[in-house]
Amino acid sequence: MSSGRAAVAVDPLIARAQAGYVPTDALRELAHSVAKHVGARPFAREDDRTIAAHIALSARAAEHLSPRPGREALIAHRGVDAGEPAEQALAEHLHARLAPETLLAVALRATCGVPEGVAAEALHLTVGELRRVEEIARQDAEALTLPYHDEFICEPADLAGLASSAAVTDAVRRHLSRCRSCRREFAERVSHVLGQAGALSFPLPQLTVPVPAGRERLRRALARPRASSPRRLA
Repeated sequence: MSSGRAAVAVDPLIARAQAGYVPTDALRELAHSVAKHVGARPFAREDDRTIAAHIALSARAAEHLSPRPGREALIAHRGVDAGEPAEQALAEHLHARLAPETLLAVALRATCGVPEGVAAEALHLTVGELRRVEEIARQDAEALTLPYHDEFICEPADLAGLASSAAVTDAVRRHLSRCRSCRREFAERVSHVLGQAGALSFPLPQLTVPVPAGRERLRRALARPRASSPRRLA
C-alpha cells in the first residue's frame, strides 16, 4: 500500500467533469480541494487514488454546481430488502471499512442496480475503472462474510471437529471451491451484503447523466426485480 501524500493531477479531473459541468473557477476550486483530500490518503495502487478523486469530484460537483443543459439528476432508488439481522450487521461493518467513494459506486450498482455504463458516466469513470472499484468492494465483502458463512454450506460435516474459527473459515473456503451451488449462494449473499452496505450511504448526491441515456436505461434497469436475501439452509 502506498503511504503518505501523493499528488493528484487536477486537469484530468476537470477534463472528465466538464462533460457534465461548465469548467468554471468553481469547478477548478472543487477539483483542487478533492485532489488535496484524496492525495493525503493511502491507496493500494496509485490508479486507485485517481479513480477515487474522479468519484469524489462527481459527488462534490453534484452538490455545488448546476449541470450543463442536456444533463439530469440520476434518480436511483434502493432495490434490496433489509435481510437478516446477521447480514445487516455484516453490511454495517462493511460500510465502516469501505472508502466513501467506493460506497457511492456500491450504492449505485449493488443497491440500486444502475446499469454499468450509466453509473460510470455519473461517477466520471470509464467502465473499466468502475469494475475495478466494484472488485475492490466485492473482495472486502467476501473476506468479511466468509468467516460467518459456515451455517450456509450444504455439508456441515466438513466442519466437524474443527476447534478454531480460522480452521472453520478455511474449511468453508475449500468447500466453496468444489461446490458450485454453495459458491453461487455465497456470491448472492455477498451481493446482498454489498447492497445493504450501499443503502447505508443514502441519501446519495444528485449525480448527473445525459438525459436520454440516463432516463431510459435506468427505467429499464429498475423495472427488473432485484434478488432477495439468500435463505438459510435447514
